[in-house]
Amino acid sequence: MRRLGWLLWKDAITELRSFERLSTLVLFAVAVLLTLHFSLPPESTARPKAAAGFLWAALLFAALLEIRRSFESERKDGTLDGLRASPIDPVVLYAAKVASSLVILTVLAAALVPLTALFFSGRPAGLLPAVGVAVLGLLGLVAWGTLFAGVASGTRAGEIVLPVLLFPLVVPQTIACVRLLAYYLAGDKLSSVSTGFVLLGAFDVLSLGTSLLLFDYVLDE
Repeated sequence: MRRLGWLLWKDAITELRSFERLSTLVLFAVAVLLTLHFSLPPESTARPKAAAGFLWAALLFAALLEIRRSFESERKDGTLDGLRASPIDPVVLYAAKVASSLVILTVLAAALVPLTALFFSGRPAGLLPAVGVAVLGLLGLVAWGTLFAGVASGTRAGEIVLPVLLFPLVVPQTIACVRLLAYYLAGDKLSSVSTGFVLLGAFDVLSLGTSLLLFDYVLDE
């Protein structure tokens, strides 16, 4: 736990010095939402129904950017090589990477969910549950993404390899997440809310468990 705390502290200090990661992601995600906001006429009845999909699209692309940059920066300045040579367990390194990215993306989700409700649905009642759903969805996404970012960062076309590996695996989780977000943000009918949460939870457990087992082999490559 001490080594995990040290790695998280390192990432926190690096971020606090410039706020580069968070500020870039916020600007990028807001730009995506604004673009999608103007893609529908103000009087369109499809706006509330599209809110969940637009929100998840902004979070998905922001998460992809965050995951890729978290590995690239450490490979470029040699930090990753130093961490691999240290006695830190790869499981601890992976957990720190996931936790660091998830904290950044949770802050982003907490900002984007109210903004999405303002732009599209106008339904503030489900904001807090919607943030929780977004964080559950992001956990599985970051878990897989951190594993594949370690694979892609060692290749010449890493920015292409990462989404090719990641996107097919997150399809079931995307469906469950968007349906739950539509339920809370737009009041869409859902036959079973608990089924969506079970699917998200199962996806998170599967992605975390599998990635923890494989991350050691990724670092050796």
